[in-house]
Amino acid sequence: MYRYHCFFIGFVFLVSLASGCSKTTPVAVENLDSPDSNIPPISPATSHVSAPSLAPILPGTQVAVVPTPPRPARMGLTVLDSHTHHFGEVRQNTQLQHDFVLTNKVDVPIRILGMQSSCSCTWSESNDNFVGSTLAPGHKVDFPVFINTGTYQDKANGKINIIYRYQSDDPKWLGEEILTLEVTATILPDYRIEPQELKFGDILALESQTAKRSFRVTPVQMEMLEIIDIKPSSGLFTANIVSSGQGYEIEVAFDGSSLANSETVHGHLIIDTNSVTVPRGIVMLAASYVAPISTEPSYILISSDKEGIMKEKVQVVSSVPSQIRSVGKSSTDLVHVEFDSALKAEKHTITFTINPCRDAAIDETIPVEIVLFPAGRESIIQAVPVTLYRFYKAGE
Repeated sequence: MYRYHCFFIGFVFLVSLASGCSKTTPVAVENLDSPDSNIPPISPATSHVSAPSLAPILPGTQVAVVPTPPRPARMGLTVLDSHTHHFGEVRQNTQLQHDFVLTNKVDVPIRILGMQSSCSCTWSESNDNFVGSTLAPGHKVDFPVFINTGTYQDKANGKINIIYRYQSDDPKWLGEEILTLEVTATILPDYRIEPQELKFGDILALESQTAKRSFRVTPVQMEMLEIIDIKPSSGLFTANIVSSGQGYEIEVAFDGSSLANSETVHGHLIIDTNSVTVPRGIVMLAASYVAPISTEPSYILISSDKEGIMKEKVQVVSSVPSQIRSVGKSSTDLVHVEFDSALKAEKHTITFTINPCRDAAIDETIPVEIVLFPAGRESIIQAVPVTLYRFYKAGE
């Protein structure tokens, strides 16, 4: 009986040795060094540890699960107080500063790789000395963050990302991390512009080539607000004050009649006021003009290095079904035109055959007449020019 008991104990011991321990597979971490940039891509490394294998459960034994090795505490670069700072209520166009105290809380050095700001209104004057520096374990450094409230009307907000890496050959410290610092302020504006962006949407030229939108300028901190001038960035926009009283209502008009092709137009209005804090306000403008007819390309240009007969195609696109009525003749016999006059569609192709120059460059503007067929309305005739230029090459 004693012999069988010893045999059973030996069997359990051998099984435990064979199965009780497991190996963890090393994790390969990609080298994230970037020779072309001081701020490499932000790609925190992650570790995957294989699950431990378990010994067979034998009668009268206890199963012990092998714990996953603890990952070292990360986010080694941190702030002594808070990652965010709120300045409270402030006026517009005010420069504010808050000094964050950064510290390295881990037992390996930290290398500062770079910084990223959320906007030009937020910055730090520590750029030159801070980026590229190394913080020893436990080291503290003052890090001032500035924000200019500019023309913000409700809340000013800015963030700075500090990208860093641990200086250690141990794989557990591989990878980059980011510390985000944020500063905010509640704005007490001299005046409020609502809305600050006017979107005119799609303007269908066959229906109307103009559109109007309006916005208001209302005094908040200053009582005697005056608008001195309003300047649009483009001649496609005009602005007029239509009412005043408690603030101003300003009407903005868009006129696309001078546009030959469909295009999206972006612009802005500069509003000069008597405010000392924010003498100028701005309103952003956007309009999408849909011309009755567009050509692609809008002109043909053949450089002097091109030899022989050239064939160039121009696509004519219309916003409604159309038909090419006529294409004007060139003033020279060197240019020939082909098109389908019977096709009724929203897209047409005109083929230009351009022969080599004789003794001067070819400079032509050829008119194309299109008949448009809008639904429920009479047909409309529109003209669009096609400009053609071929450089003269001596010896042709």
